[in-house]
Amino acid sequence: MPIKYSIENNIIIMLDTGKLSILEIEQVFQQLNNDQSFAPYMKVLALNEKTSFHITTSEAREIGRIMTSLKYRFSRFALVVESVFHYGLGRMVQAYYELRGSRFRVFRDKKKAVLWLNIAQNKNSI
Repeated sequence: MPIKYSIENNIIIMLDTGKLSILEIEQVFQQLNNDQSFAPYMKVLALNEKTSFHITTSEAREIGRIMTSLKYRFSRFALVVESVFHYGLGRMVQAYYELRGSRFRVFRDKKKAVLWLNIAQNKNSI
């Protein structure tokens, strides 16, 4: 699976690599939903590195729905992308996710994402 995650100090760190599909996104969020370490109002740092990903508008809406259907809400979700194209796709997801009352931002710079999340950067985990 091209999405791996870890939970450390109430922060979910996701690493996306390879070719990514909406099905894989849904699977990782189902896996997270069943994870015993998953708790209310965690922060998420999602690092989208070297990923091939293309979605439609309806799939962006579906990702927003999936993320808000989890048993707990995230306090903040920061998505870090490398390309302008993925930045635009991320902004579509952001629009649908925020319509449901959640905080989601897309960044091209990991340091800015970490600042927005207000987390101390642990060099071993991020």
